[in-house]
Amino acid sequence: MILKGVKEIACSKPLTSLAGIEKYYKSNGVELKLDPTMKIPCSIVHGNQSCAAHAISFFVQAYARALPVYLPVYFIPALIVHRQGLWKTPYTILGKGLFGTARSSLFLSVYCTSAWIWTCLLFQIIRSCDIPTLAAGAFPAGLALLIEKKSRRMEIAQYCFARALESFFTAIVDAGLLPHAKKLKRVDVVVFSLSTAVIMHCYAQERDVFRSKYLNVLDWVFGVPHATEDSLGQVNISTPRKAE
Repeated sequence: MILKGVKEIACSKPLTSLAGIEKYYKSNGVELKLDPTMKIPCSIVHGNQSCAAHAISFFVQAYARALPVYLPVYFIPALIVHRQGLWKTPYTILGKGLFGTARSSLFLSVYCTSAWIWTCLLFQIIRSCDIPTLAAGAFPAGLALLIEKKSRRMEIAQYCFARALESFFTAIVDAGLLPHAKKLKRVDVVVFSLSTAVIMHCYAQERDVFRSKYLNVLDWVFGVPHATEDSLGQVNISTPRKAE
């Protein structure tokens, strides 16, 4: 509802969502009366809070939301890939997992908070809201990627690029520039199937393109044993794996 209100202002459309936004804030214990003639959506985004106060409170909440997201991301692969090492060096592996969880949670919370900080700052400077302003405000949020581990940056960038393409095509479809696109059903299933086919082909024929941690997980999922000196000449599992 809040994003809908911001979109209406940015696209210079009639504000039809104000009542719903006020109702949302009231359900959270905040009495808010929005101005239907507003030029910037700061009060829509953070109600009666100032821009700075909202950034601080949002960061704390975002970090708390990010922790349960990243805990399984780090610890489930550790249990699969390093299950033997957990008995030998449990504190080292658990320590790395906790540090990685804390760092990735910090990245995600800073990334999300930065988008609000920069857009609010531009709103206050320009005193208007449009699509170029939103794009310019969200762009610097990508600098938060420097917090992440260097080996993960490209993976996250690729993930965000895919979401950006999805948002781009959704926007042009909503704008009516692709009138026949809405007739296509379950294109996401087709794309997923093609992507899975590429992954499976590489797993079977070009194993060296995978990072070792991903290849270990796939080997575990498909029940493929790790290579031993006796099996190197019999089973093609000994293809060099990319370093972490």
